[in-house]
Amino acid sequence: MWASISDTGVRSIPFFCIFERERLLLTKLAEWLIRFRIPVILLYLAVSAVLLFYSLQIGFKFSFKQFFPPDHPDVIKYFEAVEDFGTDDNSLLVAFEGEDIFTAPQMTRLKAFHEAAGEVSGVIEVDSLINAARPRWENDTLYIDELFEEIPENAKDFEDKKHYLMQSELYNGSYISQDGRAVLFIIKIDPELNTSDGRAPILQDVKSLVAQLRKETGLKITIGGVPFSRSSYADIMTLDTTVMTSMAALVTMLILLITFRHWAGVVLSMMLVLLAMLASVGTMAMADVKISLMSTLTPVVVMITGVANSVHYHTRFYEELIRGRSRRDAILLATEHLGVACFITSFTTAVGFSVLITTDIGILREFGLFTAIGVMSSYFITITLFPAVLSMLPRPSEKRLQRYFAGGSQAFLNFVETMTTRHRAVSLFVCFVLVAVGTAFATQVERKQRLLEDLDENHPIIQTQTYLEKKMGGVMPFDVLIETGEKDGIKEPEVMRFAEKTKAYLETFPKIHKVYAGSDLIKELSQTMNGSDPAFYKIPETRSAIAQYMLLYAMGGKDPMEGLVSPLSDKTRVSARIEDVYSPEANAIYDQIKEWIEKNRPENLKVTLTGMNPVAHMINNLVVDEIFYTFLLAFAVITVLLVIQFRSLWVGLVSLLPNILPLTIILGMIGALGINLKPSSAITFSIAFGIAVDDTVHFITRYLSEHLQGHRGKEAIHRAIQGTGKAMIYTSVVLICGFAVPIFTSDVEGNVAFGLLSVGAIFTALVADLFLLPVVLPWIMRTYKTREPAP
Repeated sequence: MWASISDTGVRSIPFFCIFERERLLLTKLAEWLIRFRIPVILLYLAVSAVLLFYSLQIGFKFSFKQFFPPDHPDVIKYFEAVEDFGTDDNSLLVAFEGEDIFTAPQMTRLKAFHEAAGEVSGVIEVDSLINAARPRWENDTLYIDELFEEIPENAKDFEDKKHYLMQSELYNGSYISQDGRAVLFIIKIDPELNTSDGRAPILQDVKSLVAQLRKETGLKITIGGVPFSRSSYADIMTLDTTVMTSMAALVTMLILLITFRHWAGVVLSMMLVLLAMLASVGTMAMADVKISLMSTLTPVVVMITGVANSVHYHTRFYEELIRGRSRRDAILLATEHLGVACFITSFTTAVGFSVLITTDIGILREFGLFTAIGVMSSYFITITLFPAVLSMLPRPSEKRLQRYFAGGSQAFLNFVETMTTRHRAVSLFVCFVLVAVGTAFATQVERKQRLLEDLDENHPIIQTQTYLEKKMGGVMPFDVLIETGEKDGIKEPEVMRFAEKTKAYLETFPKIHKVYAGSDLIKELSQTMNGSDPAFYKIPETRSAIAQYMLLYAMGGKDPMEGLVSPLSDKTRVSARIEDVYSPEANAIYDQIKEWIEKNRPENLKVTLTGMNPVAHMINNLVVDEIFYTFLLAFAVITVLLVIQFRSLWVGLVSLLPNILPLTIILGMIGALGINLKPSSAITFSIAFGIAVDDTVHFITRYLSEHLQGHRGKEAIHRAIQGTGKAMIYTSVVLICGFAVPIFTSDVEGNVAFGLLSVGAIFTALVADLFLLPVVLPWIMRTYKTREPAP
């Protein structure tokens, strides 16, 4: 069969002998697929039904903790603190603002809201000014009163309670704003239900209560907090994924229709990408993995990279048909010639994703693994489904075939050929200028990010964040954890004084708000038990006095020390909230705090900076480093693959040249457009390199094939450009249009940046492949050793 196909027209010689057996096997596979096409198609239908069933079960999740590597020391310390003091990300915040909050009618409604929110299924606690603890010493007994257990009957009592809230170190800036016009309700969700599915009904019930109260009071009501942000992000991701995938499919169909100008090619290509997406998303669902902030791009990436295989396969299929071959022989030759080349290109693209599996970040591993599965699935679907289906379809008309190889793209290819054969210096100069410009702008790259910067400043989530920062001092928590190493160790006056000193230092930072510590409560109780004399608002001098105060708090009902002291009283924390500042500023603040701690902490205490915000910033820096390392790994692996494929170190290294340009352009775009270097932008290096190298492989493969068939110099370049150039242009157009979809449809700025950088990389990769490879390849052919196959 090999001879019968190869000898009908121009002789086809395997261009790298190490894959001769594989190409023969691909020919036999294509023959088998044509013979058993009906069972093959039915099998695909059955598998698709199963994958569709699982894909419809996929869920969404969003959490900063998805980026936390479980074995990192800072992460371990963070979760240890959560065990001792409770989680800091399950508090839903509801702020009420108005001129007349402290009146009997409004406070009655707010108290009813407080009680109703506490009855919501899944809510474990509600804290607000309604149940704010106020110590009272009477008849040698400590009473912990709820501030608004009874609604006052006169304005004087209201003013007294408001004055207490405004003067309290614990409540001013948490339950009441510093201007006294807004109050905050903290609704704590059961940690077991603090998931996308679990908190949805809780949020809905709270929103219903808020809507009713808004009608009754006329107050400005704002809902925020980490659970609200997460659910809102999940909603955004759901919409983003749906819109991006739908728009990418529509754009892909239009480009394919323009490319093939025939319904069969469009339908078959869309079948390919749909099946590849189902393979990716379906396996995610089977593994009980939900779509995250990173994997929202997976369906789009799989779709547009899968189309590239389809375009290359159809182009070769049409090329053989226009040469006069039968439909069957054209299918066999397309499968034989592209089976290995498409495998290498798909594999290198998959490598760009799969190297993320080597990181310690779970969210990156998931994204890399399931996107790589989708990419490789598109290859296997191309090689196994296309022969079966194409053998059942009618042969395209000669008019349609001729039209496919004509038009504007043909004129452009003629221009490329002229530039690379007659004006080589100009081609090299243009590529050099692009590298120089990209390098110049790359010097402006900044490595920074905020935790919620992926949304526009006018987005409701950001507006809520800004409002809460302005009124209540922010919602990004962090702690200074003080460990004594012994039970009841925090009852030592030295420990409480250090906590007090730490609190005072944190309050010197303009970006840090609402700092509170257990020392505040001890000082307040000391003053209360001494006739409210301000002179006694201080830490007691003895351990026994502090122990007595803590015992009185515990016996008085609701213990305000809970959450600030560990169960064994061996640890305490100074808790604070910080604005959502960029990582360089946040890291500078945290470094100053760490330096101060080392200079001022007592030798017997272990003091650690922890909490979601500092850990998240540290992890984000770590993620960028991890992505950079995986890019280097992908670069090394792909280089080795190219050397093995072409059986030449020189050819393998030369094939990297046009792919250095896209990487330079990515860095240049990051600097020129002011895109911050963060995980969503850093990851484009591995992905863009894996995708960009595809056209390089196809071009060099075709050039070597022509060279081994006896075509030399300009003739080999001519045949390579004309044979693969059209497919390279069409696939690049599909990729560019597909990756451009997030730019116009996504509300997540990370997705927009990813789209911009990918479009820039793919365009420059096409320019480099068409204008650089034809110039440098003839120079290295003398070093390329080949052998003719045995007759």
